[in-house]
Amino acid sequence: MVKKIKAISTKLSEIEAKLFSDYCKRKGVKPAAEIRELILAEMKISAPCHIAGNNKIVYDKEGDTFSWLVVTDRGAEIEVLKNISPAYLENLSTSISSALSLRTDLLGKKGHDSVAVPGRLMGWQK
Repeated sequence: MVKKIKAISTKLSEIEAKLFSDYCKRKGVKPAAEIRELILAEMKISAPCHIAGNNKIVYDKEGDTFSWLVVTDRGAEIEVLKNISPAYLENLSTSISSALSLRTDLLGKKGHDSVAVPGRLMGWQK
């Protein structure tokens, strides 16, 4: 099945176009891809995710910053965020640990290798 694509355009002033172009360069994305993501986000439609992979955090010694990448199972590296300060990453790590700890407590998880079990399997109705 061939997916049909339709182009959509808009007009911006020279200043707005330059600002958007600079924004995309700083973010490391192509303008068309960014426009698509902005439109889908505004409409609350997300593109289906059909990739698997792992997170990777890389430290830049010269800039004393970090980059967050996703390495797909097919070997592609996708940059999620770059120039992350150590303080921001420490704060994020603390927030993630706290949220996961709360979830563990709510699930009543005791074992390190325990996982959440769907309620339907336990005979609970939704």
